[in-house]
Amino acid sequence: MSNQDAKTAARAEGLRSEAHVLADTYAKTRELTRFFFSKIPDERFSERPQAANGHRFNSAHWIMAHLIWSEDYLLLQCLDGPRAELPWLKEFGLGSNPDEVQVQLTRDELKQHAKVVHRQALEHIRSLTDADLDKESGIAMFPTWRETIQHAIRHEGNHGGHVGWLARMLDGGATV
Repeated sequence: MSNQDAKTAARAEGLRSEAHVLADTYAKTRELTRFFFSKIPDERFSERPQAANGHRFNSAHWIMAHLIWSEDYLLLQCLDGPRAELPWLKEFGLGSNPDEVQVQLTRDELKQHAKVVHRQALEHIRSLTDADLDKESGIAMFPTWRETIQHAIRHEGNHGGHVGWLARMLDGGATV
């Protein structure tokens, strides 16, 4: 039995597709990130704690907006999905400077945008076929759509960890 025949047989038996597994993994990673965000007090959500050597950490506000940008870019734009029409996203993209952000969104506004873009991304990933996952992404760092999704999962987990540290720093360390 070929690999493709095995996948077809697995689907016929009710097993989930690779795209569904990737979407579910991404959704679970986001759940943990949301948990960490929930531990940061509202009054400290935009705070950028001091780090070593004069550097400052990114704020939870900036990270949440950056995750909306990355989800739109990696999982919608790069995978030929529907784009989030949020002109402010560019302020939170790759190489952006948190000190130069002009847009002022509330935590609740960011959470609402995050929910909408996340739902769109998950629906789009789940709609992909195995052939779609093998398509070239045009991005040297992750050359296929599959690898782009895998990178998005890693990226989310990386920033989720940052938010976990912020939660520890900003609420006295008792919650994480």
